[in-house]
Parts: sequence; C-alpha cells; structure tokens
Amino acid sequence: MNFYSFHPGDYTLRTAHLEPLEDLAYRRLLDLYYLNEKPLVGTPDELARIIRMRQSAGEVKAVLDEFFSLSDAGWSHSHCDEVIAKYHAKAKQAATNGKAGGRPKKPSNNPEETKPVISGLLDESGSKTNQEPETNNHNQEDQKPSACASAPAASKPDPLDGFAQFWLAYPRKTARQGAEKAWAKLRPDRSLQARVLVALAKQAKSPDWTKDGGSFIPHAATWLNGKRWEDELPAALLGKHHGFNGERDYTEGLEGNGDGTYKF
Repeated sequence: MNFYSFHPGDYTLRTAHLEPLEDLAYRRLLDLYYLNEKPLVGTPDELARIIRMRQSAGEVKAVLDEFFSLSDAGWSHSHCDEVIAKYHAKAKQAATNGKAGGRPKKPSNNPEETKPVISGLLDESGSKTNQEPETNNHNQEDQKPSACASAPAASKPDPLDGFAQFWLAYPRKTARQGAEKAWAKLRPDRSLQARVLVALAKQAKSPDWTKDGGSFIPHAATWLNGKRWEDELPAALLGKHHGFNGERDYTEGLEGNGDGTYKF
C-alpha cells in the first residue's frame, strides 16, 4: 500500500501517553507495516535498524510490546490488518467492475427525460401524429411525498465508538465480548475516552500489572465496570512521573521542629 487514511483525533486518543521518540517509532512502524502489507519480522533491535532508529531500540521495543502482538508470523497489528483487507477488497471490486465495463450507471434524475409512448394509445381524434411524449413533469403530483410519510431515521451513535483503541492498548486480551458490553454500557465521550487511555497507560506500568508476567491484570470488563481509571496510582509510581524518587528519604539530615516541619 502506498496510501492509507490517517485520523489525527483517533491517533491522539491512543498515543497521548507516548514520548516523542516512541511516537516517531510507532509512526515509522505503521508505515513499514502498510508498505509490506504483512506483520513485521525481526527483533526490536533489528526493526529499530530498519526504521533508522538504532539508538532508540528501547523505545521501539516499548511500542511493539504495547501496540503489536507477537506470533510465529511476526509482530501483527489488528487495525492495520483490517485496513489492508478492506484495501484489497476494494481493489478486487474495482477490477471486477472494470472487466464488466465500469461501475453500474445510476438511474437518471433528469426531469426532462421522456418516457416511451405506447404506440397503441390514441388521442381522442384517433390520430397519433400529435401525440406528445410524456415527461416526468406530468407525474410531479404523484412524486410528491405523502404528508404521512415518515422522515428517514437519524443514524444512531455507535455504542462501541473508541473501543478499538481501548482494546488495542489494554495489555490483557481476554474476554473481549464482555469488555465490549461494558464499553457499550459506559458509552464514554471523547473526553472520557482520553482519560481512560491515559490512566490505562500509567497503570500498565505499575508493579501490580507488570509482576508475574501480568497475571494480576484484571479483565477489561472488570476494569471498566469498576471505573478503575479513577484509581490513584502508588506514590512511588507517581513520584517517578514528577521527577521524585519514591525510595529516597528527602528529610534525611534535616532537623525537625517537633510539629511535622523541618528547619532549613
């Protein structure tokens, strides 16, 4: 594929937590995936070399672990596979239409288009020489919509809007059907979707989720139903994000005043 659609809003929702080098690595890996139209083959170090980011192999590995799934075929990406499949389906349909002489022609809406006159239909004089062709204008009254006709129903919002991005980011791919039901029940707007993805990215790095190979990560449905994106992260983890070391005693060497404060 030499072209694929890019939606900045959806991309930002699922990548807002990435550092600049991680974001660059993700974009280059996507380009490589679409260019080859198949899973990426190689170790993180090898793929980092292919996308010209040898000095950022750590960022490449982090992106692969978060957004891609490793199998015997290589690093696969479910959304990319869907886009590639649709691309080939459209190309096949276009080829079929070309063999049949192009796309089927749409019915003409020209009001001046005449209808064929039935040769056996005579006017009151019995002559057919002055018979006028009947046009669509003669049936305008018949074409007016009935007053009782109902207006076309407005399209309903998709209850799973944003779920694909959430499922792609969630580290435990178990019981997707239950997760979809929980998402449809929640129906988060774009603002809440962003909050959910940002919180998910932070919790995915917590010790509770990374220990024992992720065996303590809750099912996605449980996480959504419990509004776990509102959970407070451990102080030590928060400290890392704000430049503080959670294991360091910052009061060491200070003289206390006896009321919880210290002398400087």
